[in-house]
Amino acid sequence: ALKHLDVVTAVTSPIWAAQVEYQTAMRVDVVRPLALYVKAAYSGHSSQICLLARSRVFVGTAWGTVFLHLLDSLHDDDVRLNFAVQKDDWISFQDMASFRCVVLVPHDPVLMILYDLYSIGAPTIVPSKKLMTVVLQLRGHHFNIR
Repeated sequence: ALKHLDVVTAVTSPIWAAQVEYQTAMRVDVVRPLALYVKAAYSGHSSQICLLARSRVFVGTAWGTVFLHLLDSLHDDDVRLNFAVQKDDWISFQDMASFRCVVLVPHDPVLMILYDLYSIGAPTIVPSKKLMTVVLQLRGHHFNIR
């Protein structure tokens, strides 16, 4: 992994390693996401709590603030699902696996948590491509729409 330099470079995907090699003519090591090696597995079948995963979208946009307040206002004793918001707290893989599902609104197209959730088998809900484009534009991202 770029051993002639004073740095070590690694990527989490063979595709990314191939891209780096194509662009730089240097091989880099592939180190798989940590969740592949932990012993956590989905166990939230009977849980009534969904995890709203930490996202910069919720703290960096007016849309996120409104969405969080909307969730609070929709809370009803008759509703069988509740949401737990992962603020800045670290959650173990076992804890992530214990929720009924995880709602993920990514602030970046490639987040390690998506690999983690996939590895532990947690049902994951993400916004549609259209909604995600709007949310990211509200956060200041600019897209070249073709």
